[in-house]
Amino acid sequence: MENKNELTELKLDFNERSDCFPNWLIEATKNLNLNFLWKYPDKQEFEKKLAKTISCSEKNILSTNGADEGIDLIFRMAAKQKRKILLPLPAFGMYLEAAEKNSLNLLKIFPKSNFALNKKLLLNSVSKNQLIVLTSPNNPTGEVLDELFLRKLILYAERLGSLVLIDAAYGEFSLNDFSIKLAKEFNNVLVLKTFSKIYGLAGIRLGYIFAKENILNEVKYFIFPFNISDFSLQLGLRALENDVQTENKEYSKIIKKNVEYITNQCKNIFSLNVIKSESNFIFLQLSRKRSELLYRFLISNRVKVRKFNENYLKGCIRITIPKNIDRLFLLMKQILRPSLICLDMDGVLIDTQNTYDQCIISTVNYFTDLKITVDDLNIKRNLGGLNCDWELTKKIIKDKTGKNYDIEIIKNYFQLRYQEIINKNNQEKVLINHKTGNYIKKYNLAIVTGRPREEALAGSRQLPIKIKEIISRDDVKNLKPSSEGIELIKNKLQTDKVWMVGDTIDDIRAAISANAVAIGVGKKNKEYLLKTGAHFVIDSINEIGDLLR
Repeated sequence: MENKNELTELKLDFNERSDCFPNWLIEATKNLNLNFLWKYPDKQEFEKKLAKTISCSEKNILSTNGADEGIDLIFRMAAKQKRKILLPLPAFGMYLEAAEKNSLNLLKIFPKSNFALNKKLLLNSVSKNQLIVLTSPNNPTGEVLDELFLRKLILYAERLGSLVLIDAAYGEFSLNDFSIKLAKEFNNVLVLKTFSKIYGLAGIRLGYIFAKENILNEVKYFIFPFNISDFSLQLGLRALENDVQTENKEYSKIIKKNVEYITNQCKNIFSLNVIKSESNFIFLQLSRKRSELLYRFLISNRVKVRKFNENYLKGCIRITIPKNIDRLFLLMKQILRPSLICLDMDGVLIDTQNTYDQCIISTVNYFTDLKITVDDLNIKRNLGGLNCDWELTKKIIKDKTGKNYDIEIIKNYFQLRYQEIINKNNQEKVLINHKTGNYIKKYNLAIVTGRPREEALAGSRQLPIKIKEIISRDDVKNLKPSSEGIELIKNKLQTDKVWMVGDTIDDIRAAISANAVAIGVGKKNKEYLLKTGAHFVIDSINEIGDLLR
């Protein structure tokens, strides 16, 4: 079994090229020229070569310290010209920060219910002397704006004396990037580009603004000299060579194929709402509970993804799509399409406060003449390692009196009390209702319990669900927190897409050891379960449907 701590971190939260180091870059870093580090960097050679690459004049290019500096410069220009900012949401967070820092009047255009751009509302909101910010492909949704719409908006803005900024940071991943073409044609368009994404050079902070000379001169007023290091310029020059462009195109094809595959799986297999993305990421729309479960499970498996704090984006997750999607997709399937759900019985499916818990209390009282409460039991349970009620009883007696009774003596009295309670009450209180039972019946369900087999079978017959497998204390050498019981069922059913649902930290430890999704149950011990590593905690088993749909 692979140790999670030994897994390489998969960084899929910032849309970097994190899992695919460019082949050309290794040699390029070795060949960096150190002879001119004594002098201030000169951008002229880089901008000249960039202009040749995109077939324009050097006067149309301003190289920047990443696209972030480009945003800052353009927004400073907008502030000087007293322009209002028109910003469709969702958007890259830097635009909101830049508007605030420059005290700009910001009009937000909220998206449609599926997070697609509300084009009609945007067009109706265009007015005089604005800076209209568009991102295509959009971050975080991946939505691309068609050329016809862009032309319509640009022409309308031009008549009103407004500028249009097209952020094309992810343009190389799309077959529909019209940004440079439109900026060459119109006098009111600026384009932002970066070397951080497809080039895999986020660490060198290199980007550029493309626009007509008259606009660019307004932006240049705010730029500091020598804003890009010599090393960054050298690597930027190398990145413009033909072999790098060819490699980027091949890389883009692979990412596009991976995005399409995972998008189709999300729609057809996982039944999720996903906007078509023409970028190197996908944008998932989930319930808040399901989103938090997916996020915590991926993080626990050393996969970083992006979640959002804005209220209108709660429940949404953005995932950068790597070159090798196997590990990511297996983890997504385990959360979004489990094939086996293992359930603890006591405290999850059946309320044991009036049965097993009372047996512990009664047995302790018999051997010690002391009275304890259910809360006392739970304090001990939350220490872990006491999944067996007989062992828990023995531990409490020893702690209270110092006497170490033989486990068989304690077991015999405990079971005598249990039979008396069952004979009197006929059956135990079932916690799972019929609605939940009907919903989860489409999954393979198993019980992993510390009960003796006979009592586990008796308990299962009371439940409104069909149990495929039962693993009792009689079927394993080691009880939870050992993962032995879960592993037995995994091997029998030949699946790794497993959840384990339990109410104690031993259940959670067993789940984690078995590489299962760990779902805790219970309000009172929620903090303990989360600290132990539960990926999510629900108040009762009847909330499990919220995590499955």
